[in-house]
Amino acid sequence: MNVKQRKTPVIVCCGGGIDSTATLHYYLSRRFQVMAIHFDYGQSPLAGERLACQKLSHHFGIDIRFGEIRPCILPQNSQGYFGRNLLFLLSAINYFQEKSGLVSLGIHTGTPFYDCSINFCNDVQVILNGYAGGRMLIDVPFVEFSKNQVIDYCIENDLPIELTFSCQIGPLVACGSCFSCLHRQDYDERKRSM
Repeated sequence: MNVKQRKTPVIVCCGGGIDSTATLHYYLSRRFQVMAIHFDYGQSPLAGERLACQKLSHHFGIDIRFGEIRPCILPQNSQGYFGRNLLFLLSAINYFQEKSGLVSLGIHTGTPFYDCSINFCNDVQVILNGYAGGRMLIDVPFVEFSKNQVIDYCIENDLPIELTFSCQIGPLVACGSCFSCLHRQDYDERKRSM
């Protein structure tokens, strides 16, 4: 990686879970200039996410900002919030000082959501090009990884998953039954078996 790439600013949309922890590590290990941002969009696990983001920010020694998206995004079902990742990206680009750099999400394959796909990323890049003429790029290092591969990345790099919060429901205590909690349990089981 050349010196110019090492200084490239990247804003990571951080939810405080496994995926965003892997994404933060990915850029820091490549010497990018990393800033994290966590958005309050009316989600029920806000308090747990914020606490995890603060812990991760301290652990990695990076700046974290806390933004708000209003009106609140309402959950469409127990699996997620419609349009959330698009709103994150379009909100995050306003935190660039020079209106150039990378904006990133910890999305991965294996979900049914359009906004976790390479097609979504390509479509958003067209919009960003309209705003910044190619100076702001969406970068998603794990978009072709499965969730298990993201977990493997975390295990291989000994990332501090104990600092994360992965739940779609609980404000501060994980519910133990949503899909995020089940992935966290999978991580814990695999880590114990090593």
